[in-house]
Amino acid sequence: MASYVDEFGLDDGEVLGDGTIRFRRDLVWKPVEEVRALLPDEPGWHVVQDPLDGTRVELAEPAEADVPAQLARRHEQLDKLFAATHGVELPDWPLERVEAVKKHYAERPTQG
Repeated sequence: MASYVDEFGLDDGEVLGDGTIRFRRDLVWKPVEEVRALLPDEPGWHVVQDPLDGTRVELAEPAEADVPAQLARRHEQLDKLFAATHGVELPDWPLERVEAVKKHYAERPTQG
């Protein structure tokens, strides 16, 4: 499932016109309490459960000075969160992956 998320860019964060970065990640049908227990103790995270669409986590926060690095850091955290909801612990990304994701975000235009 994670490979499809990556292949179709469903794991990408975005930068909104007001300078907010935002991620939304579908966590399938995991119980909200289970997801909340896995979240880092940081502001900006919301867990939403919809009877038709399942559970998703959303993160919105002000952009920092190095937006591509911030997006890459949060992207990695969400990858780990997604894996953890399925009982898998992912290692930290290797430096090459971090740099590739930062480059990906640096080349993308700002969203609406």
